[in-house]
Amino acid sequence: MIPNEQWVTEKFRFYNAKYFNGKLPFPTFRVIPLPSRKLGEYFLDGKYNPFNHKIFSIRNKNGVLSISNKYSRSEKDWENTLIHEMIHMYIQRVMLYYPSDAHGKEFQSLANRINQDGWNISEKNDINATMTNYNGENTDSEAPTFDNQSILCLIENPSGTTYKYWVCKAENDNMDDFIAKAQSISGVTSVKFYRCGSNILDSLTSDPATLFGFGGITLHDAITALCNYAGTTERELNFRGLTLIKSA
Repeated sequence: MIPNEQWVTEKFRFYNAKYFNGKLPFPTFRVIPLPSRKLGEYFLDGKYNPFNHKIFSIRNKNGVLSISNKYSRSEKDWENTLIHEMIHMYIQRVMLYYPSDAHGKEFQSLANRINQDGWNISEKNDINATMTNYNGENTDSEAPTFDNQSILCLIENPSGTTYKYWVCKAENDNMDDFIAKAQSISGVTSVKFYRCGSNILDSLTSDPATLFGFGGITLHDAITALCNYAGTTERELNFRGLTLIKSA
């Protein structure tokens, strides 16, 4: 089966009552083709204390729970994925805790309790060995190759008045062109390239001649502007998890 929003809503209500004592508030549901092999995601936009990891401010109310409609799987597999994301939501929205390890002891404690009811919820329960996409084609869960991973270019200009950070999409064959163009701008101190874990920036134009992209006084401002344009979130982009591949 391929899930839809009505199915997600009904199953959320059922498992919220069964496993979470009805404590989970209703989030915003999205049923969309998620990037890469991702099958589900919960995103809460908030602030937390870095010392005790307690969340003290929430900007998007109850968060966004996303389930992919990119693959056809058994209903039980989709339920397993949904409950997996509901555990993340419980930790962040109910416990108001942002763990340093998303699948650490808090997650494992809840997963182990629910798994006693016959589920298979684990850190990697979102990835099946074989799935079928919506075109009916078989696909395995290998990590995406570099060919379908976007490249993010980060330009730093500490003396800038309109922006201090500029981000744009680069390609494997035009990074040197980005460097040459960026270094021709007064005040630019560094140009770095990061490989994303997916093709999440594919919709963006890559143009070293104009440095088409997004700027901000803070790095967060620049990343937020890019994500808003690309129709994604900072968490989906996972900026802190990007891999540095080149710098100048």
